[in-house]
Amino acid sequence: MSFLIISILAALSGCTSSRSITSLNNELYFKESPKIKVIEDSYYLRFIYSDTQNANGYAMFTESKIINDSLIFYLPVTTSSFNRKGMTQFEEIITKNKIEIIKNGKVFWKNPDESIIHMEIQQSKEGINIMEKKIVRKTH
Repeated sequence: MSFLIISILAALSGCTSSRSITSLNNELYFKESPKIKVIEDSYYLRFIYSDTQNANGYAMFTESKIINDSLIFYLPVTTSSFNRKGMTQFEEIITKNKIEIIKNGKVFWKNPDESIIHMEIQQSKEGINIMEKKIVRKTH
């Protein structure tokens, strides 16, 4: 019971870890690994949820930090609800300084062992097709 109360209080206070729970290429989390998609003048972190049999499919919301003029993304937690297997998620990046760092190509993913991997940046002529099952979230 105490654990439940502490978990609820942490969630309500906005506490998240600065550690990542998964690596960039973990197939239990991602069918297609996170990458930066540039669509017109907008910037997104995009990934596709894993649809493998053992995937949990829970909702995932990444975090990011600027460290030494680099933008570092990571996944601190998942939810324990929803089934998003196979769905595509776009997280719009709206902070000007983060966009400038992306333009300079200094974007990385932090793995659970604290190592970082350079993330792919893709220019895209396609828009976000709202007819497909996509989740869009604005992130700062």
